[in-house]
Amino acid sequence: MVWVLCSTKEEITMDYEFVEKKLNVHDHLQSMEYQQILEVQRKEILPFAVAAYNVVGDLNTSNIVRSAVVFGAQKFIYICSKRKFDRRGCVGAQNYIDIEHYADSIKALEAIMENYTPVFIEQGGEDIACADFYGWAKPPCLIFGSESDGLPGVYLSIAKNHNLPVYSICQIGVIRSLNVASAAAIAMWKVAMDLRPVPRSTL
Repeated sequence: MVWVLCSTKEEITMDYEFVEKKLNVHDHLQSMEYQQILEVQRKEILPFAVAAYNVVGDLNTSNIVRSAVVFGAQKFIYICSKRKFDRRGCVGAQNYIDIEHYADSIKALEAIMENYTPVFIEQGGEDIACADFYGWAKPPCLIFGSESDGLPGVYLSIAKNHNLPVYSICQIGVIRSLNVASAAAIAMWKVAMDLRPVPRSTL
């Protein structure tokens, strides 16, 4: 990589933003312009979305965004009272996915249900390994809750009343739960494997 010394503060800012957008993309994409890389990502996206409810701390939100881009999610929906999150864990991934923010959890779920089937990831649900996300009338939107409290009770009540799926990740060992960003990555991998555009007989 060649670093160019800029002569003005404005040029330094512009140069940094360009480098940050290209941070952590594949080596064969490094020579491309940002818009070209963005177009490559858009061709790779799969019909699903990811939402995080009140996920805070330990770079969890930014790591979920990073995994969402890695596994081809269409968008990331951030449900939290504060609009900003620490994006250091994204390592540039936030530049390659649509991000929506909702402060109101009910409005967020209503918006999700317009275009997606909510899939609640919570302890006590069905084993996600047994799910098949291929061919849904409305594509899935995985919804994750905070590590301390999980998903809000109103979400789980809506899931029960509307027969919406609640899935869990089967665990082995004595620890009761995964880090939320790790759980999100596992669930997204499962969805991506179900939806990837290859003959299903070869999966």
